[in-house]
Amino acid sequence: VSVSRKPLFVIIDSTNSAIFKDFPKVFTQPFMFLLAPEEVPGEIKSNSYAGSIFTLFLHCPILAIALISRIDFMESEDWVYLQSALDGLENSILDLLVRSSSAPDASTLSTGMYNLRSFLQDDFLKSFLVRFVLCRWFLSYHKAFQEPQFLPQSHPSLENSVLVTPPHCRTMIEKIVTEANVASFYAFEKAAPEVPSTLMEESTSKTSSSDIKMVGEAVESDMMQP
Repeated sequence: VSVSRKPLFVIIDSTNSAIFKDFPKVFTQPFMFLLAPEEVPGEIKSNSYAGSIFTLFLHCPILAIALISRIDFMESEDWVYLQSALDGLENSILDLLVRSSSAPDASTLSTGMYNLRSFLQDDFLKSFLVRFVLCRWFLSYHKAFQEPQFLPQSHPSLENSVLVTPPHCRTMIEKIVTEANVASFYAFEKAAPEVPSTLMEESTSKTSSSDIKMVGEAVESDMMQP
């Protein structure tokens, strides 16, 4: 507990990650634990890399998707296309995280979202947060990962505004798995609306510096308060 005297960010890739849900908040500093799924579906366990699905998503999402979708080989042009599509999706996630955690009044934010915006200032940690959400979204649509224990979690928990896939992002995921010819492994409740071309273009661009600055100013203001 003493390590939480300063901001604390921890990734736990273990089937016992749930024990960190009871981590007490003793000090006022922000902390965030990204917790791996407690279990892996039976059909995935036979693969020697099954225990690293969470780590793969955090470091190379395209390999993680290939693993859970049983893709053994990929043409170089397909890799380039899917990587570009995933980059666009990650940019959309970053935009969502920034906007969801940038309320002018910090008291209106949940603990998870309040802590989140503190770590979005670090490019290295920001990447992990974005890919944590990406992992959660992909696994939640995969037919083999429909039980709660198969999904990654965080402590403190993030809000549903982040954990539930927005319609335009769901459309992007559907397009990715369709183009990769692995749509049969995924289940979408209903057809997502078409993504306007302008929205697709915006999602593939980087989150504006003004958005990041807005979060930074809010965090700085919170730290200056007694």
